[in-house]
Amino acid sequence: MCDVYSPCALGGSLNAGTIPRLRCRIVAGSANNQLAEPQDADRLRAVGILYAPDFVINAGGVLYAWGLEALGWSRETIEVRHRGIGDTLAEIYAAADREGITTEAAATRMAIARLDAAEGRPVSEEEASLSEP
Repeated sequence: MCDVYSPCALGGSLNAGTIPRLRCRIVAGSANNQLAEPQDADRLRAVGILYAPDFVINAGGVLYAWGLEALGWSRETIEVRHRGIGDTLAEIYAAADREGITTEAAATRMAIARLDAAEGRPVSEEEASLSEP
């Protein structure tokens, strides 16, 4: 039993065989592609495990490297952006609860809305509410 299971190396470790054996409240790790298949997000939700999508919590490394090296951000700006990851997760969890969807679905929807907004594509009202930085 643990509070947080953190898969940090191997992708696909969350699957139909492993999820029923988990004895944790939260899955939050840095491995890419932790879900073996999309239905695994539903499986985690069904057993009451809060899932922090990997592409959201892994954003810190990209923010640091891209912000510092490509955009010339100050360390203070990078720290502000890093703190925003927690706010983003809170928005994802709230949207998932409100809409009765998985955190993976809410995070994906938010990511698409943010990309569309950055590229100047029309964004629905619902997507816009999820795309606030």
